[in-house]
Amino acid sequence: MGSFVEARDLLLAAREHFDDEFVLHFNIAQVHINLNELDKALVAATRAHQIGPVTNELLETLAEINQRLGQHHEATKYWARLLHEVPGHERAVVNLGASALECGRLHEFAPFFREAVVMPGTASDNARLWLYFIALKSIRWHEAWQHFRILKATGGEHLEQARQLFRRFRRENLIYILPAVLLIWLILTLFLLLPSFLLG
Repeated sequence: MGSFVEARDLLLAAREHFDDEFVLHFNIAQVHINLNELDKALVAATRAHQIGPVTNELLETLAEINQRLGQHHEATKYWARLLHEVPGHERAVVNLGASALECGRLHEFAPFFREAVVMPGTASDNARLWLYFIALKSIRWHEAWQHFRILKATGGEHLEQARQLFRRFRRENLIYILPAVLLIWLILTLFLLLPSFLLG
């Protein structure tokens, strides 16, 4: 921790003479992140963004800071831009989905997940998780089942995360699920009793 404090103080002192240097502000942002000084990190990263160039590392930094601050709308903007620049970027796939889920915009980013799901590596499984939840929310049961079946075959943490997403879906939609279940039960009951009623 001490070394980060010293680095921060040296970089902040250099700002007086090199305020227009992208690298300086980018590094100040990194040090603030390591010290968990996220508001200050955001100021430094925003200044680096103003100066340019807008590198993939800067996009990831801005996305991470905003996400950790709970500013999920802003975070999705930077994660999506990073995925546009680097399709299948594993960390961006995971965190774009997480931030989009928090601000209710997951379905907007489905094209990014569909692009990533065909790529090799764990980015594919992470993208499939979000596509699975999007299918659940859209009541596309067959599609959701297909995604879940593939995640089940891979096992491990992705299967557990899929189960957590299903529990979240069930919790958020219980008010809609119960009437649907009751309606199906009523239709089945009538269907089974109708022949007896007509014959009797």
